[in-house]
Amino acid sequence: LVKEGVECQSSLADIGRVDVITLFHVLEHLEDPLAYLAEFKKHLKPDGYILIEVPNADDALLSLYQNTNFADFTYWSCHLYLYTLTTLRQLAQKAGFKLGFMKQIQRYSLANHLYWLSKGKPGWHYTWSFMEDRELDQRYGEMLANLGIADTIVAKLIV
Repeated sequence: LVKEGVECQSSLADIGRVDVITLFHVLEHLEDPLAYLAEFKKHLKPDGYILIEVPNADDALLSLYQNTNFADFTYWSCHLYLYTLTTLRQLAQKAGFKLGFMKQIQRYSLANHLYWLSKGKPGWHYTWSFMEDRELDQRYGEMLANLGIADTIVAKLIV
């Protein structure tokens, strides 16, 4: 696929070296993430990087609220690994990458958390959309990120 000068590939088999590899909610599904990162590194140009987004094992629904239903939902078989800031940093270093940045972001809203806590399942956006408030969600997300318990980790790994 080529669009506006950007070439996207879904397989490393037919490409040479690239500037960027993105892994958005992929790494936690890979059986041997260290081996994959080592392979991806071979396909990056000298100034290339990998942009990674993974669920946070310290997510507030797991660590602060200790929501059993969310834990059952999160720890299903397709998630082979869950990462924290520390474990993702260690994996990156073990694979020989330098850390460009690593931060937490909150993808899901306060309404989502309240729905999980009261109903024990996802679905807030269907029935509780009246609670959506951009400013409130931004402040809630910032608070969770500052506490280290936001739902997502984003990292830039540099060759």
